[in-house]
Amino acid sequence: MRLRTLIAVCAAVASIGCAIFATQASANFSECPSGWLCLWQNELGTGRILQFHDSGSWQNLTEYGFNDQASSAWNHTNKDAKLAWDINGGEPTRCLQPGEVLEVMPGNWNNNASSIRIFTTATVC
Repeated sequence: MRLRTLIAVCAAVASIGCAIFATQASANFSECPSGWLCLWQNELGTGRILQFHDSGSWQNLTEYGFNDQASSAWNHTNKDAKLAWDINGGEPTRCLQPGEVLEVMPGNWNNNASSIRIFTTATVC
């Protein structure tokens, strides 16, 4: 119930940017609501979770104490998204297409994302 309340509050202030995080010891992919992009601290959707809803601008993971900590992800939106190694979308970047699930971050991406952006369309990636 607490997560639903946070989502409602987040939606109400969406114009100023929003991410929700939980500090649970264990999370899973079912905790990523439709319309959100979720990052997990550990592989297979476990550990601390961040949930992003806003589109159009880069959000730096440093602001949430999550820099270089993402090990799995789910773009549970109908829009393209990107991860970036550096803040403010600094290169290199990796596309996440709508519905894409990364149970384990590929290649060198594990624990290397510093920013995230959800685009306004599904035509970027």
